[in-house]
Amino acid sequence: MEIEGIVDEEIHQICVGKFDVHFRFSSGTLISVQNKARVYSAGCLFASWTEATGWDNTGFQDLL
Repeated sequence: MEIEGIVDEEIHQICVGKFDVHFRFSSGTLISVQNKARVYSAGCLFASWTEATGWDNTGFQDLL
């Protein structure tokens, strides 16, 4: 599934709060997650986030 405004765009900012995480892209698109987030790179799971556990590793930082 492709979402307009994020394909081929850079992630400029990831904001992590206690109950949510926000991804801000170079296109200006903002995605807010309040459940579970999974970040994939080249089709492989790179990192995941849940409200209960936070990030499972720091791999998402490589995307920045």
